Amino acid sequence: WRTTNKAEVDFVLDKNTEVVPIEVKYRKLPVPAATRSFQNFVSAYHPSKGYVIHLGDAMHKAINSAPIYFMKWWQLMFEEL
Repeated sequence: WRTTNKAEVDFVLDKNTEVVPIEVKYRKLPVPAATRSFQNFVSAYHPSKGYVIHLGDAMHKAINSAPIYFMKWWQLMFEEL
């Protein structure tokens, strides 16, 4: 997903009437912080959840009352997307 202003989210899963944003970072995030582009996507499309894949520990936070899960790539394999 990309806007004309070049804001982007790496992956967006289309699940019938729902979208699930996934952002990938090749670094360890010390605190659960999503990019401005990811936050804008959540504000615009109101997904029920989202994911940020990174090299650090699992954590979560809410953006506009949607739970955003921060995890390692292999942990995503065990999630019900």
